[in-house]
Amino acid sequence: MESFFDFRAPLVPICFTRRRGITLLEIIIAVGILAMAMIPVSGIMGYGAKAVSKDARQIEAIQLLEKTVNLLLQQPFKDIPVGNNITNYSTAPVNLCLGNIDGKKGGKYTVSMDCQIIPVTFSYQSVDVGDPTFDELNPPAGLFSNENLTVSDSIKEIKVKIEWTEEKTKQVQFRALTYRADLNRRGS
Repeated sequence: MESFFDFRAPLVPICFTRRRGITLLEIIIAVGILAMAMIPVSGIMGYGAKAVSKDARQIEAIQLLEKTVNLLLQQPFKDIPVGNNITNYSTAPVNLCLGNIDGKKGGKYTVSMDCQIIPVTFSYQSVDVGDPTFDELNPPAGLFSNENLTVSDSIKEIKVKIEWTEEKTKQVQFRALTYRADLNRRGS
């Protein structure tokens, strides 16, 4: 008598029982598909590395520019040279970054400065606030006198420029503008 359940019969279909592993052909096809998918990814990574390198050079240039401006502003007024395209500042007691400089991030920078003495005129109206007739809400016209003070040799306009070459041909530059005044000597 045959039983309803025959335990000798396989429970898994025959098509799954014959396969025991992955063939070499399937591995080669899978590796080929992955390799084709990685080509655009590697191209994007290369472009990203170039952009990071470019940004690092720009950050280094900005830091070098800022350092140069800060060191210039610390110098005594009389020691800051006047002229155009100054790339050598050897009289400074500190290491001022001018001229050709090799950066730590692979950049080669040229730092220069222009410094001019500029005349400045200050116009003001003096007021005698100690006068008993002075009313700050309604000052009389007779209490004011127009005065001008021209300072012709006590203010220097300093322009610092840093430039370098990107991608072998593209010239890049950053500029900073600051002023240095020596108003202490105007006391007499």
